[in-house]
Amino acid sequence: MKAIKKYFMRQRILETQKPSLLRSYPKSYQSIGIISKIGFEPDTNFITKLKFGFGNDLQIFIFVLEGHAQGRKDYFNLNISDVSLLGHFKKIEVLELLKNLDLVIDMTQTKSILKTYALNFAKKAYKITLGKDFYNNCNLAINIRQTDQELFADEIIKYHNILGNG
Repeated sequence: MKAIKKYFMRQRILETQKPSLLRSYPKSYQSIGIISKIGFEPDTNFITKLKFGFGNDLQIFIFVLEGHAQGRKDYFNLNISDVSLLGHFKKIEVLELLKNLDLVIDMTQTKSILKTYALNFAKKAYKITLGKDFYNNCNLAINIRQTDQELFADEIIKYHNILGNG
């Protein structure tokens, strides 16, 4: 069953893979999505630094890849069980959030068809990844250790200031 879902997800990626709708680097952000693995969710210092760098009215949504984040309204699960047999997201709310994000930060450092599928829907978002960009679908890759979240937040804000003013 998983193999069939993954096959249709790959087909959907190929069908809908269009150039990014991002024409230039945005000067401001209203919503950020963070994709992380269970156990490696962003800590409060990371989120505080992002809010300080981008503005306090920033909305941050956390997508947990192959995990079960419970008890938080700003956490969303990205599981293979959330995809129908023909490769469609069952949760329309998650799909709409992904489509409307301004910035997506990938903190997983893993190859995942589900992550690629989710990133494919964030067409208008600027995409930043922690570590290597395995599928060449991110705009910026910052190669540091996964445990250095504060340094990663500093680097994101540094590049935002450089690209936003350049």
